[in-house]
Amino acid sequence: MQYNLSFELTAFAFLSFICVKYFGSRKFPDKKNTHFGIFITLAWASIAFKLICCYAIKHAQQIPPWMNNAIFELQFMLQYLTLFFLTNYVLMICGLWNKSSMSFILVHLILAVVLILMIAANSFTNWLFYFDEDLVYHKGYSYGLYTVLLCLSLALDSLLCIWNHKRLGQLQFLMVPTLSAMVLASLAIQRFYPDMLLTGFAFTMGTMLLFLDIQNPGNEQDFLTKAYSRERLSRFTQDLISAKRSMPLLYVDIYGMSMFNKSFGEENGNILLMKVASLLESLCPKALLFRYSGDSFLLLVPDVRSLDTAKVKLYDALERDFNLGFASIRLQLKLFTFTAMDKESSSESLARTLELAIKAMKDRPVNVIEHVSDFMVAKSHKSREIERALRSALDSDAIEAYFQPVIDTSTGKVVAAEALARIEDSMMGIIQPNEFIPVAEETGLIGKLGLQMARNVCIFLAKSKLDLKWISLNLSVADCMNPSYGKNLLFILRSYKIDPSRIVLEITETMAMLEEALPDNLRNLSQLGFRLAIDDFGTEYANMDSVLRLPFSLVKLDRSVVNLGTSLDRELIMSKMVGAFEDLGLDAVAEGIESADMVAMAKATGVRYMQGFYFASPLEPSRFLHYLDARRPADEV
Repeated sequence: MQYNLSFELTAFAFLSFICVKYFGSRKFPDKKNTHFGIFITLAWASIAFKLICCYAIKHAQQIPPWMNNAIFELQFMLQYLTLFFLTNYVLMICGLWNKSSMSFILVHLILAVVLILMIAANSFTNWLFYFDEDLVYHKGYSYGLYTVLLCLSLALDSLLCIWNHKRLGQLQFLMVPTLSAMVLASLAIQRFYPDMLLTGFAFTMGTMLLFLDIQNPGNEQDFLTKAYSRERLSRFTQDLISAKRSMPLLYVDIYGMSMFNKSFGEENGNILLMKVASLLESLCPKALLFRYSGDSFLLLVPDVRSLDTAKVKLYDALERDFNLGFASIRLQLKLFTFTAMDKESSSESLARTLELAIKAMKDRPVNVIEHVSDFMVAKSHKSREIERALRSALDSDAIEAYFQPVIDTSTGKVVAAEALARIEDSMMGIIQPNEFIPVAEETGLIGKLGLQMARNVCIFLAKSKLDLKWISLNLSVADCMNPSYGKNLLFILRSYKIDPSRIVLEITETMAMLEEALPDNLRNLSQLGFRLAIDDFGTEYANMDSVLRLPFSLVKLDRSVVNLGTSLDRELIMSKMVGAFEDLGLDAVAEGIESADMVAMAKATGVRYMQGFYFASPLEPSRFLHYLDARRPADEV
């Protein structure tokens, strides 16, 4: 038969061009791209051997029979393997190459075994093709079954894409059904016009669609540095974590980038970024480089040995001047490594751990490679669990107010209390403030937490009608810096008819050191009727200037100050300090009282009020009321 090869030759030339473009371009080395690379190679080889087969049919007399058989069997094998890897590629892009799709994968493999056996056995059975005595090529009696099975494979691929269209982009959703339709149409044409060879052309057009999907990076790559993007990092690490695999990583942040841009200009700053990216890629041939943020990169390497080699090379580079073309500088980098990716639950979990590590490394020296420990990972995981519990408690108004009594030193009676937040979670149990307060501050939930605590305290006071001098609430930095906090708090108090003078707002001594930003807001709180206390006094610098200049009415002495009283000299110092507060019209509260000796010290130095575990730990409202009832008959401590 005289075949019309024009379409097939055009397809071969075009597919050759696509192969050169694909293998010559930068592409992400994941399984999807690997399988596409195999698919496009097999498609190219299949068309090439089809052209060879056409030549073999025309010149069968000049070719040994065994070679003719070998060429045709190889062409049939390549034709099916092309479809086999196309199916694998479809499974990859649909996210179905896993145990959940085992039934389909099993059908896929059974079909592969049947077809490969048909092809391999053709030399003995002539199922697919044979050459007669005159060396004329004939199709075997099972050739139709073979074609049907190929069409079935293509149809299953199309159904997979249609069924999983929500997981795919628009181009991905269309490309495989379009490829299937073109191949089926070409087979139908060949049924009526046997001399027209169109299947290779159809495969090439479909392959072009696949190629456009592969080579349409979108947000895959950073335009400036050619490193992969953070979005690509997220998807890749999610695949690794899902597969229980891990790759060690090196985090690199260019220290002082803003100062560099001011000194040399942003264009030269871009040159620095590109040069650093090039340096990092040179550290390990098989590494993957991602631009994590404006000035930082993540380098993923195959294994720990590769990471150690990369670290040695980087240290060596940091010891020399870094040539930028327009200038030579010494690189200043913030660095850390992480090797426990497989212990993370998701890419979001990994990102949270990395952010925690970045914050922890801010105060570390430059050009020193730190390692993120398992302890830091565990801390990150616990932080996420605490955030979940905190959000749940805030959403369901389940923040509990516990109360720790304040004792009058002279009478031993409970005269006030400090309200402390508690969270009780079904999974974590009772969570202490020192655990969830930092999380609340970091996530911006501290303001909502403070107002919910104030509301719970007001509800308690309104119901119990206790005649206490005050109940104190801890004030966060965010509350102090918020000029409308006082009005919001006053609105809550008025809703429950609570006098603001019964509420003492405590700020720590460390916060008081930031007084340049605080005086106006604190004075506004004082003018609205709230009383202010400086908490943990003595933990920093015992800043008397802050006490004098800010409108405090209470000073809460840290337990470390009360514990100073182990000698007469120290007792005298503390007595003078308490006397100075009294002269200024400030009442002193000794915190952290845990023993009878500390009680005696507080009395000896003239402290008016005491608070601590010696009297009671923070109590839930009902137990606090029982505690008050139990202490009422007492006249002294």
